[in-house]
Amino acid sequence: MQKIWIMGLLFATFLCQSNMAAPVIAFTDQRNTGSQAFGQNLSMNFDVNSGKQAVVTALGYFDHNLDGVIGSTTIHVSIFDRFSLSELIRVSFNSSDSGTLEAGTPNRFKNLVSPFVLAEGNYIINAIGFDSSNLNGNITTGGFPAPVVNDGGGILNFVSPFVSLHAGTLGTFPTSFFSSTAGFAFGAGTFKFDATGPIPEPGTLFSLFLGMLCFSFLGRRQTNKRF
Repeated sequence: MQKIWIMGLLFATFLCQSNMAAPVIAFTDQRNTGSQAFGQNLSMNFDVNSGKQAVVTALGYFDHNLDGVIGSTTIHVSIFDRFSLSELIRVSFNSSDSGTLEAGTPNRFKNLVSPFVLAEGNYIINAIGFDSSNLNGNITTGGFPAPVVNDGGGILNFVSPFVSLHAGTLGTFPTSFFSSTAGFAFGAGTFKFDATGPIPEPGTLFSLFLGMLCFSFLGRRQTNKRF
């Protein structure tokens, strides 16, 4: 019985750790002020590596002056599939719902209603809606620094030369691109993802716990036979 209680405690610890893992920010901007007012699509390439998946938990954007969305514009942040050119998820930000500023960064986020799983493949993070009151960043203007990227321990891949895309309207795949070995070009869209992988389904967890119980039972039987 003591072994069962110990295994139950270990199992509960596993569940807590799975749920408490902090999400990783894929693109983190380094300056609080933007350098450009570009109202069309601004995108950056990323891949999910073979055999991996990225569980996206939030989408976000570069917040010029750290004061949220100013005026009547709406900033839309999306993830597109680079193969099908289709928009997979979108979150919108406006003056009445600007999202939550991430501590120590100039990026604001909104959590998704449900996490979105990106399987291995090729994607872009896209943002549109910046204007003169809500500047985006651009490494070719005003000395804006490239965003710092985080691959979540090998889940994502950012291949140099870093490809950034631009132009086009809301909901469409960008029509032009820019590549640089210095880093991604824009302070625009970003996202958070779970670097620990997806939490196992309830059925999988139950099977795991049942297997642990069976192992304990068989171990007790072997011990009893010796005496």
